[in-house]
Amino acid sequence: MNFKQNTIKINIKLDDTILSSGSGLIFNSDECSYLLSSKHSLCFNFNSCDEKECGTCEAEIKKESISSSSIAITIKAVHQSRFKDIALAVIDLNLKLEQVIIKNHNSNNHEYSCWKGGTEDRLILDSPETTDSDVRLNIKSNINAHDESKNDEVSGFSGSPVHIEIEGKKYLIGVLTDSSGINDVSCIILDNDLTSELENNLGKKIFYRLQEKDILDKSMNVEVNNISSPAIQNNALQLLIANSQQMAKDDPSYRDMIEEFQEFLTPRAGRKIIGLDDKLIEGNREDLLDDAIYLESRFSRKVSKVQMSDKEQIVYFHCLSKINSYFNSYVRTKIKANKENDIIDASIQEKIINPLYKEIAVVQPMSMEMIRGMLYFLTGKCHIRWK
Repeated sequence: MNFKQNTIKINIKLDDTILSSGSGLIFNSDECSYLLSSKHSLCFNFNSCDEKECGTCEAEIKKESISSSSIAITIKAVHQSRFKDIALAVIDLNLKLEQVIIKNHNSNNHEYSCWKGGTEDRLILDSPETTDSDVRLNIKSNINAHDESKNDEVSGFSGSPVHIEIEGKKYLIGVLTDSSGINDVSCIILDNDLTSELENNLGKKIFYRLQEKDILDKSMNVEVNNISSPAIQNNALQLLIANSQQMAKDDPSYRDMIEEFQEFLTPRAGRKIIGLDDKLIEGNREDLLDDAIYLESRFSRKVSKVQMSDKEQIVYFHCLSKINSYFNSYVRTKIKANKENDIIDASIQEKIINPLYKEIAVVQPMSMEMIRGMLYFLTGKCHIRWK
């Protein structure tokens, strides 16, 4: 996608008076056009608001106040996230634009760009630092029409799409929402939770992601001998184990996997470490404490051995990564929506415990209680949050 061309200037007007300006990304999906921006860049009352709690604010956005000096648009409807400073507007005309592709953010991404709508101004960003709700990025340089070097002034960039270039192609990562001077800006990552929420509000799928092969996908492409069971043939974990020695020799992704496994065993960087007890208490889940402490301790003893076999490391990494991903994708949305505990627990059982138990059973015996122990282990290490 040409992000410079598709990043437009947004004006919020009262009669003919411009109250505020920002930026946003226009794109097409399913023969409809959309505008993606921050909520506050579309908000009629942002400048007069004292609280500025845009992430959880659900104040009405007046669609008739939104216009652009970059392109003629009329807004048909606006859908806001309940948890993030992100809004999606439906444009009342098919602009026949490109489709946007989202790339999942990870710690290996190092340099990003974002354009200020309707200008030649561009920020080059680097040094991502993950916080609880977003990613803080350093302004490496502020490239504009005057060829000025990096400076404090980043006004008008709110709502700008943050993108990354890989092998000549550009992918959307998130949306710029805030700045705090010369060094930092905030980018809200367009993760699965956020895009699913926006699509649910809209009632259809419009976002598409770059399909990236992880270590398990790669194992499916390696020829495997002496595996005859159909159940085993369809099990990515078994295939990975069967090929672990070959991958360790030939594929640096295997070593990356082992390093990532070690990261799961240590407290997550950037989060205050308060322990398993306090994590559950802050999430009002005191009812889980007794079982959680016992099961977490059982799993901790498993991974505290001086040396684990390659197979054990692969199995535990596979389990921990899936639990972490599925919890954040399926369970945390229900926690954020203040669903009842029995609904949350049922989702954990359905989306995490049951499918993982069936998959691991093909490889080695493991109880559902041990899988729950991994869930609480990740909680204690601050990879998973219950509030």
